[in-house]
Amino acid sequence: MRHSIVTGLAAFSIFAASIACKSGDTDGADGDEGSPQAAADGGTSAPDAGASKSDAAAPAPDSGVATRGSSPVGGACKTLADCVVGATECNGDPGGQCTLACTGAGQCDAFGAICDDPAASAANPGNCYHKCTTSADCTRPGYGCVGGKAGYKFCDPLHEVGDSCTTAADCAAGLTVCNGDPGGQCTKSGCNTQADCDGLPGGAVCEKDRPGNCYKSCKTKADCPRDGYDCIGGPNAEGKMWCDVVPVDAGTD
Repeated sequence: MRHSIVTGLAAFSIFAASIACKSGDTDGADGDEGSPQAAADGGTSAPDAGASKSDAAAPAPDSGVATRGSSPVGGACKTLADCVVGATECNGDPGGQCTLACTGAGQCDAFGAICDDPAASAANPGNCYHKCTTSADCTRPGYGCVGGKAGYKFCDPLHEVGDSCTTAADCAAGLTVCNGDPGGQCTKSGCNTQADCDGLPGGAVCEKDRPGNCYKSCKTKADCPRDGYDCIGGPNAEGKMWCDVVPVDAGTD
């Protein structure tokens, strides 16, 4: 009888100890420590050491655009959503250019770009464009290293008829000559009819003396914004006028 009582007391002690251990285990079933369920139940698991800061605080999209693309500053775009974070505009250049405003030199450096106006300020901001040394740095069709000035150049659309140039390589397709007028003019030589100049970028007319050259079509001075040029060429056989160099003695007695 004494042996039975002792045996019963021992069994009860083991059972009680088991219950006590279970009541102290708050992380679920035995063996589940470190499991997702344990972390959810107890909330005591260590944070994931592999989580990055970007996971915790991704940069907010700017300019009110929900998602952004990968087109860099100077790259093609249809809308701002095509451009990298940081760009604030898809401009109206052919094919669009991703850009942003700049108020001083160096502000565009992080984008591999240059401010188009080295004198830009908060009152008169410029725009960031892809920096270049030669047109080989400008890989977009129809673009070349034609923006800015020597030592401070950026990629921009190749120049249209009547625009300034240093060589014919500065001029858009179809314009094969950079002539010797002040600052150069992008043009095409050898026109015999107006049809030979039709379709050239910028709108061109064939001059009066033929074979001649294709020049920028105009109706008023407003169509000839370059300094030293005015709507004084012509009219040609079709009655059209073109922008031409103002004679140095014009307006003098």
